Amino acid sequence: LVCSSHGHLAIFDDLGIPAIIYSTPSGTYPNTNSTYFTSNAVPCIRGTYRNYTGIELCIPCTNGTYAYSNSCSPCTLPDSFCPYGA
Repeated sequence: LVCSSHGHLAIFDDLGIPAIIYSTPSGTYPNTNSTYFTSNAVPCIRGTYRNYTGIELCIPCTNGTYAYSNSCSPCTLPDSFCPYGA
């Protein structure tokens, strides 16, 4: 297990073959569904956000908020419905 100064992570198996998870910018997360043992950046799914660079998954928005850009914003319209992960 090796972590770079940029936040990238490498995991080596018993044969020394690495699987690399690259740190991604805010609004994205590292998708590890790859046949080349490396990750790629994909946008956060609807209802989630991430406002920092890293290797973690995106975070669901709380009740009463919805995902907008790299954060969650409050639902302000009187007839809006914003459950957890909206």
